[in-house]
Amino acid sequence: MQPMRWALIAAALLMLVAIPIYQGAKEKQRRVERAKADALLLEQVDAGVSRAVPQPMEPLLRLVTWDATPKETEEGRRIQ
Repeated sequence: MQPMRWALIAAALLMLVAIPIYQGAKEKQRRVERAKADALLLEQVDAGVSRAVPQPMEPLLRLVTWDATPKETEEGRRIQ
């Protein structure tokens, strides 16, 4: 009876040690996955913010050329 009791005690101690280690590893994996998801979201936001025009208007942008420098007419007046 005594060896059986020691085996149960050893199994209980093993479980008490193994469960927190397993949960810690699982939580670390969750943090890594959240960090990857956050980085992907930030890249998407950055791409959206850095666009010159919204994506649905991009075909219109191809129709028009934009020149930021003022031009002069034949009469010498500047036009914007």
